[in-house]
Amino acid sequence: TGTTITLTGNASNDRGSAITDRGFVWSSSSASPTISDNKITTGTGTGDFTSSITSASGNYYIKSFATNSYGTSYGPLNKFIVPSITDFSSKTAGKGDIITITGTDFTDVSTVTFGNISASIYTVTSETSIQAKVGNGSSGEVGVTTVSGTATKTGFIYKIVELKFEDNVFDSTDNNKDGAIQGDFSYEAGASGKAICFENNYSNTSVSNYLTLPNNLIKGQTDFTISLRFKTDTYGAILGYNNTAA
Repeated sequence: TGTTITLTGNASNDRGSAITDRGFVWSSSSASPTISDNKITTGTGTGDFTSSITSASGNYYIKSFATNSYGTSYGPLNKFIVPSITDFSSKTAGKGDIITITGTDFTDVSTVTFGNISASIYTVTSETSIQAKVGNGSSGEVGVTTVSGTATKTGFIYKIVELKFEDNVFDSTDNNKDGAIQGDFSYEAGASGKAICFENNYSNTSVSNYLTLPNNLIKGQTDFTISLRFKTDTYGAILGYNNTAA
């Protein structure tokens, strides 16, 4: 279906020879379109003139023009180019994290998405860079939509929760899905950052010291990954997952 590009121009001076043709020229490939390319005629004479390109799709390089007996003059170039995404970082992020998206032709951006869910806020820092905050995202594609079209790039992984154990069991994302501790524990140096440590007597089936995560953490998820790093001096339960019907 495409979009509509509204065109406006002005022929302010005929320089002593009547303007016999005026309007707009455009090309999908040349940055210097002329009347030999696609032409939209809007009338004759001086003054303001308007037109539009409907069902627009793809790239457009557009100039206004006016023709008289001396020849044809052109206005400044306006371009509507489909954006492209070359990269984004980080590849894995949760709610509240800032992602840098790099690419081309980030002009008149209307939407930034993570897994088809809109970013909570974004800033176009240049035609080649966007800073976007992840909202209630989803894994999948990163998308950038402008008046000219939509660019996507696969590979984004949405973090539902992340516990870093920096002297607490708070969720580091803005989802605020904090953990809870049962029994005795300590925070120690880990392989990366800090770790939470428990001691348990596995001579019986009861476990008195452990960490729990919120209920319904992955409810409704059909595809998910649980990632953890651990060290144990003996045997025992590392992760328990209870899938109970609501």
